[in-house]
Amino acid sequence: MIETVTVLVAITRRLCLVARCFKDELVPVLERFGELYELRLMMNFNGVNRGYCFAMYTTRADAKRAAQGLNDFEIRNRRFLGACLSVDNCRLFVGGIPRNKRREVQKFVSYITKFS
Repeated sequence: MIETVTVLVAITRRLCLVARCFKDELVPVLERFGELYELRLMMNFNGVNRGYCFAMYTTRADAKRAAQGLNDFEIRNRRFLGACLSVDNCRLFVGGIPRNKRREVQKFVSYITKFS
C-alpha cells in the first residue's frame, strides 16, 4: 500500500486558481516536485474551477517539497500559487447501535481499521 500525502494548492493573492486553469497546465508544474499520485481539481457545475485543487504525492518528502516550492510560484503572469499540506479529515460516524451490541461493533471496527 502506498502512503500518500495531500497538498492543497490555491492562489495566494485572490485565494483562487485562474478560472481557466485545468489539469493539463497544473500537472507538469506539480510533477516537478515528485511523483504525483492523484490530482483533484475542484470544479463548479458550470465547468469553471472553484479555485483550489488537491495534489496527492506518493511520499511525504515529495509533498513537503511541493508545499514549499509551490508557495509564491508564478503559474501565469502575476498569478501566484499558494500551497500547504492538507489535513486528513476522514471520520466515520456509526450511530444507532443497541447497547448490547456495542462491544461487538467496537471489536469489529478496530479489526477493520488495522488494515487501512
